[in-house]
Amino acid sequence: MIRLTHILTAAFLILTLSIPLAAQQSTTDPSKLVLKDSLITVIPWRSTQELAAGIDKAKVLLLQAEGKRMAAQNLSSYTQARIELKQKEIDLIDKRIDIADDAKNEAEASSLKREMQVAKNLLDILKSQGKIREAEMELAAADYDYAGALQIALETEQQLAKQRADYSVLASAGGAEAAKPVQMINELIGKTLEAQLETSKKEQKCADRKRDLTAQRIKLHELQQNFTTNPK
Repeated sequence: MIRLTHILTAAFLILTLSIPLAAQQSTTDPSKLVLKDSLITVIPWRSTQELAAGIDKAKVLLLQAEGKRMAAQNLSSYTQARIELKQKEIDLIDKRIDIADDAKNEAEASSLKREMQVAKNLLDILKSQGKIREAEMELAAADYDYAGALQIALETEQQLAKQRADYSVLASAGGAEAAKPVQMINELIGKTLEAQLETSKKEQKCADRKRDLTAQRIKLHELQQNFTTNPK
């Protein structure tokens, strides 16, 4: 009798435990588990408000980069004009040296040659400044491309955030409608990742252009140092 009671009790426990498990296995959608599990989320969840703020900042970066590009372009034109003027000055000094040499005026020729060397040193400095202006324009262009790529990445992620929010509402309500946004969410995750990768490439290009600009500034600094210590 006792043995029969044990058998019946064990059978009851097995039946009680197996029913919820079977029900869970039949109703659980794997895609829902993946979308709700924050530990395996490919792109961390961010609010649409946070992303909107990021988009606004990216737009400001675009305007700033365009302003810097235009300023660098204007300075480049001015620097180029100074280079051409200095080159004409050197050409004129060179002609005066020829005249002094023909006249056997050694003192005048020697003085003009020193003046020529100073003018050439200044020309080198101006050319170095010209390269800096070119580097500044390239950096501004890279900054502009980065800001544009960042805006696209954030706007794509914003679409993802909205789809996630819609899915959460539908999933909590239950029904077949909850399955519709899953495919779109997965597509937006892929598009967002591609946009983020492109943004990273543009950001790396900005870093490269900044390095180039700094290198040109170092060269100009060296030229200026040499000129101030030994202008002749």
